[in-house]
Amino acid sequence: MADYPVKWFCGDMGGSPGNPDELGALIEMMKACLVTGFNITPIGSMTYDAASGEATVTLATGHGFMKWQIVEVSGADQIQFNGQHRVTAIGSDWIKFVLEEASPTATATGDLMEVKAAPADNWKIVAEDAESYQIALKRADPRSTDLTLVIKNGDRYQYETNADDRNRFAWVGWVSDFVDFDTHGPETPRYWAYSDYYLKSSGSARDWVILADSLMVFYMPRYGHRGQRGFFMGGDIETVRPGDAYHCINNGFNYSYGFDSNYNMYTNSLDFENTYLCSLSRSYTQLPGDAPAALIGMGYRMGDVIGYPNAADNGLYVSTGKLLVREGPSGNDDEDDRPYQLIRGYLPGVLQPLQTSETYDQIIIDHLPNLDGVPVFFCMVANYYSDDYGHLVAFRLDNWR
Repeated sequence: MADYPVKWFCGDMGGSPGNPDELGALIEMMKACLVTGFNITPIGSMTYDAASGEATVTLATGHGFMKWQIVEVSGADQIQFNGQHRVTAIGSDWIKFVLEEASPTATATGDLMEVKAAPADNWKIVAEDAESYQIALKRADPRSTDLTLVIKNGDRYQYETNADDRNRFAWVGWVSDFVDFDTHGPETPRYWAYSDYYLKSSGSARDWVILADSLMVFYMPRYGHRGQRGFFMGGDIETVRPGDAYHCINNGFNYSYGFDSNYNMYTNSLDFENTYLCSLSRSYTQLPGDAPAALIGMGYRMGDVIGYPNAADNGLYVSTGKLLVREGPSGNDDEDDRPYQLIRGYLPGVLQPLQTSETYDQIIIDHLPNLDGVPVFFCMVANYYSDDYGHLVAFRLDNWR
């Protein structure tokens, strides 16, 4: 069967979890995207065209599946139809995808054939407390660090007593030696936004994007009066340190200023060399205690190197190299900090557009120079704490590692 290690999800997909102003909203999104999948839909018929290699799946009108989405088929007697596939075309009541192996029959059979949005690989729930809105997720990928993702998504007083009423956020931490929600090793929690409290009336209630592989998740919800998406990330980077067991990155935002504030509504991680509320689980020494981390790319910020379009050729330029993850203090102009700044590794999956245009928001392109045939997903996000306009970030949809 074909291998699709990276999954892409958004609020426009049929049957996707909403982004309501309710307790547990982030947990429900993460469960659906990382573990269970969503939009389970009965298949009316499924046929195979040997000339094109494509399967056509007939569904009910308004099925909600999207081109480029990874779907998972089950229940067919012919195993070539089952498994994960990338959607190549859609209609009002059908979808198409290419089979990796030719089917021996032109028409699939099966008593209960279904298709759904395929979840990310190798994530599992190890604990959940529905009453207090807590969940713990582990990664079964043998390459992963032995850390557990814990999300607390209940009433804000569950984790902070001075939180503003306007804030809708969740406690997100990677912990060691997890036994239960009260028994685990030290953690460095961050706070992730989960609702669009100020944007519900504008029709943006489902505007969120999640991308994940078996080791990492990126989460970008739209929120606040500024109306941008935040950029949240959590999981294992590609480390350069042999034997590294704590190369897990996590970032967050300063919830205390309020979603409608001019300051600290969004994360600073795409403001290169900025370590504010971004850290690795431990330093390269592997001793207990988190270490400040910053991303390093071209120029100062994501999507903000040159204007769009490029004046010489009307082009869109994307750096195809990986962003560096630097451990140590922020900044680049203090010689005293140099001995404490080091390259810890690379951020998987993320590419750097050098320009920004809203035209490319949630667009997938598979013919970029030096990336021909690789689908690349573009998304508008805030690239620093008070970004009014948003900037482009890009993600590969093939193997990140």
